[in-house]
Amino acid sequence: MNHKSPTSQQKKPGAARLVTAHSAALLLAVGLNISAARATIDNTAIATGTYAAAPVTSNPSTVSVSVVASAPHMLVTKSANPTTNLRAGETVTYTYTVKNDGNVTLRNISLADVHNAAGPAPSPSLEVLSIDAPPVGDSSDVTPSDGVWNVLAPGDTVTFKATYIVQQTDVDQRQ
Repeated sequence: MNHKSPTSQQKKPGAARLVTAHSAALLLAVGLNISAARATIDNTAIATGTYAAAPVTSNPSTVSVSVVASAPHMLVTKSANPTTNLRAGETVTYTYTVKNDGNVTLRNISLADVHNAAGPAPSPSLEVLSIDAPPVGDSSDVTPSDGVWNVLAPGDTVTFKATYIVQQTDVDQRQ
């Protein structure tokens, strides 16, 4: 008996892949069927070998497994500190958390912040990964503190910060 370690030859997605081990061949035909009603992966295997120099082939065996449909979604929360009795010249620090609570990876996460104050609206940046759910290391940011988080995997949370300096006009107009 030949005890070679398994080898495989990868082809395009959805194409057949030939896996050889122990002088026998197993043909895997893998296809991905996606429709609005269902998403499945169909997998068919056929074993081939030899006996006394004659080819021996099994009947095909097929199995289908369902795949969860993609559901992109995120949640944002915003907090401010301090929140009361602010005077002109004091700084409010805003913290924004964005959680990917969907089941697919999101890209290029950014925030828009509008307000009714006299000065320019806060510009969220200083982004950091605050929760890295397993598998860890699957979220990343190419350019730190640019206001855009590049890759946010499911279950992960990124935190942004921004500040606003209260203007005298804010105090005068809101009395």
